Amino acid sequence: MSSANRIHWADLTRGLAALGVIAYHVDVPGSSQFYVFVDFFFILSGFVLSRSIGNINSGAEWRRFMLKRLFRFMPLVWMAVAVKVGLTFVGTLMGKPCGAHECQPVLVISAALLLQVFIPATFMVLGPLWSLSVELYANAIYALKFGITRRAMTITGVGIGLALTIASYFVPRYGEEMFDNFHGFARGMLAFGLGLAIRYLPAIKNAWAVIVPASIGVAVVLTINFSDFQPLIASVFFTALIWGFGSLKYESTNQLYVRTATMLGNASFGIYVWHGAIRGTIMKFASIAGLEAGTTSYWLFNLVVLAVVSTLIALFTFHFVEQPVMRWFGNRFSAKAKV
Repeated sequence: MSSANRIHWADLTRGLAALGVIAYHVDVPGSSQFYVFVDFFFILSGFVLSRSIGNINSGAEWRRFMLKRLFRFMPLVWMAVAVKVGLTFVGTLMGKPCGAHECQPVLVISAALLLQVFIPATFMVLGPLWSLSVELYANAIYALKFGITRRAMTITGVGIGLALTIASYFVPRYGEEMFDNFHGFARGMLAFGLGLAIRYLPAIKNAWAVIVPASIGVAVVLTINFSDFQPLIASVFFTALIWGFGSLKYESTNQLYVRTATMLGNASFGIYVWHGAIRGTIMKFASIAGLEAGTTSYWLFNLVVLAVVSTLIALFTFHFVEQPVMRWFGNRFSAKAKV
């Protein structure tokens, strides 16, 4: 997306949500509910991609859209999986027996192919990839119209996603990982559909009338435990929040805001993927440094170092991997080309 067409509030919130997921994964006090930021990613992704999906009217356009999503996801996924596996084997060279999932070729290959939805144990290779797996399949399903109008398709998808999400709470838990996969797929279908549905909602004349209560709702969801229904409740407020911001016609031109938002937007995808690959190593360094697990110094070290390192790697891979790949894709598979 060119700088002229960027949605800076989306960049900023996406980046902050990625940092929020890091806080959750290093057990920062008060962040136990921050895992719902993944649902925010789904909704925001659906909102941002709504125009692209709305323009898909043929099989060739659907194939090009999905191919573009694969080129968007896969380079970083493969790099992160390779780094995670590499770091695991470094541990084996130092005398640590490898009983981890990263040492099982079938699971590693499955993770690299984003098959987390179908193979629950694959989740353990690189945790953050489960949501990319869910989003990829949600993209594929929603981008197809199945012979009905796009609006009807979106409404149907939201309904099915809601039904699956509610049903997932009552499905017998034969295996926790299998439940998490079914529940995660249902959440993704619902949240991505809600993001797409925002396109069909009317613009709000007084967007702040929605943004303010939605923000309060988000704050409540992030601080109060609603048990298993946390993502379902969070999605309602996240959707309202994005709907409100999407109705605003004003974008600040303050250079500090624009640069910060752009940087976080560029790095957000990489931050999310890379922090999962290097988290274990950073936490190991914290232990080597003599920091005791559960103490303030321990989680603060993990938070700051993991956030900084993940952001730096993400910015590097954005400029030298993601952008070149997408430029190549744009040149190789133009919108007019048959795919």
